Amino acid sequence: MRAGLSQLVLAAAGVAAGVLVPQITVHPLVSSGRIVDLLFGAGVTVISLVTVIYSLLFLVVQWVAGNFSPRLALFRDDPIVWRAFAYAVGVFVFCLTAAFAIGNRQQVSFVVPVVALVLVLASLLLMRTLQTRALVSVLLAPTPSTMTSPRPAASSMAPGLSRLSHPGGR
Repeated sequence: MRAGLSQLVLAAAGVAAGVLVPQITVHPLVSSGRIVDLLFGAGVTVISLVTVIYSLLFLVVQWVAGNFSPRLALFRDDPIVWRAFAYAVGVFVFCLTAAFAIGNRQQVSFVVPVVALVLVLASLLLMRTLQTRALVSVLLAPTPSTMTSPRPAASSMAPGLSRLSHPGGR
């Protein structure tokens, strides 16, 4: 799916789920005032996370572009970039729609906060995957392990080097 279409589809799915999930009447029921607060907080948190992650990604893209590297195209064309954004938009829309769909009801099923929690956790996992792909695309991840690994002795890297360094060949 294309980026714009995936955003539209997941936003529509967020609206549909946001309207339908609060209609579930599975017991136990919980106070709706707390759930509405939770939903607004979760929605704003997901969007805040998206803005922080994507601002970091723009820095990565600028750094890679400044080095004239083909890695930029590999990262830019990776579907996780726009799928993660579309999913986060869907979660945001679900949270706000569900909060408004609850309205003035006194109680709502425990299913609503559970669904919201699962969606937010999946969003966090997607953002973490996106961060990892960005770091791999600029090859920052192997650098610390290269610097901290013990360096082999010169004789093990070039066996003939130790003969040349001592008079008499040994």
